[in-house]
Amino acid sequence: RGKVLRSEANLYSAGLSASSAFLGRVTYGLPLGLELGVVGAYTSEHGAAGKNDLVFGVDVTGSVPGTDAGLTLAGAGYWDKAGAWKFDAPEDNLAFLVKLEGLKLGPATLGAKYAEVGLGFKSAYAGTDEKALLNAYKGAAVVEAEAGLGLPLGVPTTLTIGNTLRMEQAKHNPVWNRTSAKVVVDPIKDLKVTVSGAYVSDLDKDDAADFAGFE
Repeated sequence: RGKVLRSEANLYSAGLSASSAFLGRVTYGLPLGLELGVVGAYTSEHGAAGKNDLVFGVDVTGSVPGTDAGLTLAGAGYWDKAGAWKFDAPEDNLAFLVKLEGLKLGPATLGAKYAEVGLGFKSAYAGTDEKALLNAYKGAAVVEAEAGLGLPLGVPTTLTIGNTLRMEQAKHNPVWNRTSAKVVVDPIKDLKVTVSGAYVSDLDKDDAADFAGFE
């Protein structure tokens, strides 16, 4: 690890009896306080039948100029090695993330996110937690928006309203929509009362799953 041409570089390699792995990430400072990141991972299974996989990604992170809002733009793809210098991409092999959080407009705080993960996207380094982004959005494209607002009720009270639209990733056909609301009241020190609810609308009538209902 170290600095290379004004960039921070971290390179790793690991070897097992049946496979090898190489991982690298380089970050570079951009104007306006943004940071560019490039990451690549290559895994190789030994033997004639072994698979060789490549994951490559690029991201830009930082704050929206002139605000304290956080911005994340990220994309990654998966390829499998088909020859000496040839890599084939399976169908729907890409993953994307666009996220804006903490944007203040008057008394309101806004956030929004768009994410999609193709069914053909794989990563040997992905976490196994089912709530992790690559697992939670596998095969889906999702748009999420949220707004939080402090209410003048005499005691600290916050109202948060959100909406999530989930679509099938390949053709972006709508699957379900979830609208939610949450009120958090903080009447005395170390005590918070939360009341929340949501309604999910089933947008794909041809799917055997029924997503409609109250939460």
